[in-house]
Amino acid sequence: MKLLIDSVFQKEPDIIQDFREDLLVATMRDSSIPSLLAAFLFSKGYHAVATYRIAHSIYCQGRESLARYLQSLNSELFGADIHPACSVGRVRFSVVRLCGGGLGRRGRG
Repeated sequence: MKLLIDSVFQKEPDIIQDFREDLLVATMRDSSIPSLLAAFLFSKGYHAVATYRIAHSIYCQGRESLARYLQSLNSELFGADIHPACSVGRVRFSVVRLCGGGLGRRGRG
């Protein structure tokens, strides 16, 4: 898994900035998350969006089965079913509120 994530970071270095922004959104919109570290360690919503971003990158590389596997893990572990083909872009929704929901293939954030 580490090699997979490292390959995404090499091919899409801007994804790290997206992760940073996702952390900021999580801490700004959820008063129960006291810090960026707490969001990084404990926020299921943040983890769900981070996993989606990795799956989306892999999907765009044509590795659809692997991306769908990550989608399945994302749904099972974090309660958020976001299709890897879905174009979320910059996170404008509350990351915390995503859990228990889903975004389909044609969804847009």
